[in-house]
Amino acid sequence: MADLAMGPAVAPPVHALFADLLALPVHSAGKPSLAENLLDVLEICAVAAGLKACHLQGDGHRDPERMDALQAIAHRHQLLTRRTPRCRPEWSPDASATQTSPTRTGPRLPTGLLEPLQRLGDTKRLQAPDVLWIYRDPATSDLIDAAVAGQGLGALLGYPRCCADAHSALAQAWLAAHVAALQAQHQPATQEALLHLLATDAPVDPAHLSPPVLAAAEPSAARLPFVSFDACAACQAQPDSPAAGVHAPLRAFAFALSRPFALHLWQAQLAESGAPADADTPCPCGSGQGVVRCRWPGEDDHTEHTAQTAAHTTRAPPATGERATPDPGLDAPAALGSSLGPP
Repeated sequence: MADLAMGPAVAPPVHALFADLLALPVHSAGKPSLAENLLDVLEICAVAAGLKACHLQGDGHRDPERMDALQAIAHRHQLLTRRTPRCRPEWSPDASATQTSPTRTGPRLPTGLLEPLQRLGDTKRLQAPDVLWIYRDPATSDLIDAAVAGQGLGALLGYPRCCADAHSALAQAWLAAHVAALQAQHQPATQEALLHLLATDAPVDPAHLSPPVLAAAEPSAARLPFVSFDACAACQAQPDSPAAGVHAPLRAFAFALSRPFALHLWQAQLAESGAPADADTPCPCGSGQGVVRCRWPGEDDHTEHTAQTAAHTTRAPPATGERATPDPGLDAPAALGSSLGPP
């Protein structure tokens, strides 16, 4: 990937950072998703360009060697880094009866269980490996401290509030479903017994699990491929949504960095989302033209564009499980310790 042509609208220091990041393998044992790894490249460059406050690495899939390499590259390019515990989830104070839950039906957390669950989650977070932050402005460090304490992570990462709230509510809904399955399968007599089951990662038979019925739409990566969060149902229902507003400048930045890079990232998102693409699929640059026929301003013809995009639109999808996002309904430790990270 190091031979991808770069656009002229990005400052030379950011181009240099981009080239160093592209020199890393695009697949790794701990982070096998091509789309996630390409998004990391885009986000770190966006931090250097001032388009994002920070990049968070290791909150979901993690590869310690890749994290070390990203940290070293960030330092070489005068970016700041920190390692911290994972962020405390931003849960509703009344997860058992919230009016904004993304579930239409499904179990709720037993009364009085949220606070003990938060304490258990804190213990698990502090036992888990640290995450890596990459940022440019020293003042961001205070915002990172707040995010680790459970305040403002979505805003710090540039996520719309509505999408961050929907993610938080969805995590709570899955946790409630997991707790209900534990109760049905193991019949704990007391709250302490239930917490012990959670603390010891007691297994759950999927037969006892009743997934929440979601009001949210499908994952939005195919429609908003240049951001690392899933848009909420309200954002997916309108073209000028807050999520689209976050996506647009990052899409433009990706194409300014490198047209083939942007197309490669877009195609990886399509492949890992299971979305089809052909010559008539709209070009992700936003022109509205079919991807093979799209012409960028200043191009005399689209021969080069066609050659570049044809390979991307016909590339085979990744192997099954390449982007195996943990199912929070079957992974209580992940639900207890997760924050907002992709998902």
